[in-house]
Amino acid sequence: MSAAARLVQYVVVNGEIAKTWPKGALVAQCCHAVAAVSHLYAQDPETVEYFQDLDNMHKVVLEAPDTAKLLALGEVLQQNDIKHKVWIEQPENLATCIAFKPYRKEDVQKDPVGQIRLELLEHQSNFGDVNFKPKKKKIPKTIAHEPPSGSIYEET
Repeated sequence: MSAAARLVQYVVVNGEIAKTWPKGALVAQCCHAVAAVSHLYAQDPETVEYFQDLDNMHKVVLEAPDTAKLLALGEVLQQNDIKHKVWIEQPENLATCIAFKPYRKEDVQKDPVGQIRLELLEHQSNFGDVNFKPKKKKIPKTIAHEPPSGSIYEET
């Protein structure tokens, strides 16, 4: 198991917008939050380690049921010194998501984050663990192909 595989980055989406905004706009909000938290904690040892193995980054995307719960989560994270970024979309001034800096999976599962995660899972919609490791495609070794008639491949 690579070092980055033991690290996980959580993203929590505002469930109100998840149900009403286009998926592309929702993904953009998550991208903003992840980019911001990655920049804010770029010198953090776990963040540095996480980005040393780009092909094995692991993210978990969860849904908070509404804006109030998302903001309450942000306050709990702040009180417990859990590094994160609440993304506030402007000019709407709307909390759209929270991205955590990368943490060791075993640390995230401890209180208070583990309890927060369990609560969020109860409200989870169609989000879940997302591992962005691309699947390898099988490519056939030989391809039978007849060139079209009249093509430059025809012998004259």
